[in-house]
Amino acid sequence: MTRQGSLLIVDDSELNRDALSRRLAHRGFLVATAAGGAEALTLAGSRAYDLILLDVEMPDMSGLEVLSRLRETHSQTALPVIMVTARTQGADIVEAFGLGANDYVTKPIDFPVALARIRTHLSHKWAVEDLRDSEERYALAVRGANDGLWDWNLTTNEVYWSPRWKAMLGYVESEIGAGPDEWLTRVHQEDVGRVKDGLTAHLADEGGNY
Repeated sequence: MTRQGSLLIVDDSELNRDALSRRLAHRGFLVATAAGGAEALTLAGSRAYDLILLDVEMPDMSGLEVLSRLRETHSQTALPVIMVTARTQGADIVEAFGLGANDYVTKPIDFPVALARIRTHLSHKWAVEDLRDSEERYALAVRGANDGLWDWNLTTNEVYWSPRWKAMLGYVESEIGAGPDEWLTRVHQEDVGRVKDGLTAHLADEGGNY
């Protein structure tokens, strides 16, 4: 299912807000607008937006101040912010990046460029969210299956033991370290040599995890 990005356009110019919001809505986005910084902060605090287009120069509160306030509660990944600035405001853009801006576009807005940047940042945001959701579902599945897991990274020579794996064998969390010798001591003595030879051959040919 295609996602509809929820956007907030912040600009004190009604003409700019209306023109940009209509074009973005025509592209399938859900668009809200704010006429100033205070209104933008109120809206951002009351509902979730996927991305904000934020004008730098506004009479009630500068876009830089709004950005600083937004970053107190929203990370760059959770809420991408694209600054909208005049071509002569280079110093403001440098400061904006320092405050946590994701990107910027210049006035007059080149709509195809702005659209491409919006889509790029939304794609990244959603990819991160999908990965996090997938990891959370996997963690729930592992806990539900009551399985113990271990993973040996042959490149770093470190072994990860899941808490459930340790509990199944009667160990506490701090009892087993990350070294491979911890694992080899649990291999039957007659099989240790064969296991070591197999791991050495695998590492020489492929690397990675075994």
